[in-house]
Amino acid sequence: MEESAVQESMSVAITDDGTLLYEAFVNIGKKHSQTLLAAVDQALFVTGVSLPEVDAFAVSRGPGSFTGIRIGTATVSALSYALGKPVYAVSTLDALLENAARRGLREGGKGYGYIDRRKRAAP
Repeated sequence: MEESAVQESMSVAITDDGTLLYEAFVNIGKKHSQTLLAAVDQALFVTGVSLPEVDAFAVSRGPGSFTGIRIGTATVSALSYALGKPVYAVSTLDALLENAARRGLREGGKGYGYIDRRKRAAP
């Protein structure tokens, strides 16, 4: 689960041995606490995976919105505790770089990631 890179967005994904089974990126405003578990439920429903079948959970550790990171971490911690499954904290920047590498956007094995978090005034 990733809910920190963009303050009003979140994503949920399910993979199986490195194969992406489901991915949703939703721009929902600041309603993560109200919609994150529903998004997880939707992902499980679409893939036919039951929650006990999940081997591990991953959650963004930032950089990103403090509240968004807290909501994602609390949700994953609760699921992990209830099911006795491990949790992996993933850097948002590392995840972006890994995606770029898989798409061949990184040359020579080197890459640099950053997020421009400057607020822009409306025109």
